[in-house]
Amino acid sequence: MGNSGKILGLIALLIAIGALGLGVYQTFFTIPDDGPEIFIVSNEEIINLDTGGWKDIPKLNITYNTEVGDLVLFEYTCQYKLDIIGTTSLQICFFIDSVRINIEYYIYIIGVNAEDSQDIYNSGIMKYYIQYSSTGAHTVGVTTWIDDSFTATYVTSSVLKVEIY
Repeated sequence: MGNSGKILGLIALLIAIGALGLGVYQTFFTIPDDGPEIFIVSNEEIINLDTGGWKDIPKLNITYNTEVGDLVLFEYTCQYKLDIIGTTSLQICFFIDSVRINIEYYIYIIGVNAEDSQDIYNSGIMKYYIQYSSTGAHTVGVTTWIDDSFTATYVTSSVLKVEIY
């Protein structure tokens, strides 16, 4: 019985040494995960959308670098006013490397003129993600489109965030 106690003690000692060794290795030889790389820009200005067509939101561009397999999440938030003149619609979408991403990842608001209609004041948020298959630098921004000219429609309090995983 004395030998079995020594053997169990030796096994326990080996397990303790192994656990200590693993702890030392993780502390000194592994790179800690710092989480995603995050970029944020904002523009608090009122951006008047008083001409029909596309208009980029100024000061709201982020340039970022990706590696193969990186997952990139884009998020945009804003407040807007849709001025009801006739039938007015507002579309807000991302553009990545000068290409508009407006398939289904956009904010789209439409107002219909009626005698009792009122302007629409609201907040909007949109998200889009992409997984890259190449390494390189990219630029993302936000653009708007309105179908009427001479309106009082605007976007304000814009925030653009990019997270790279």
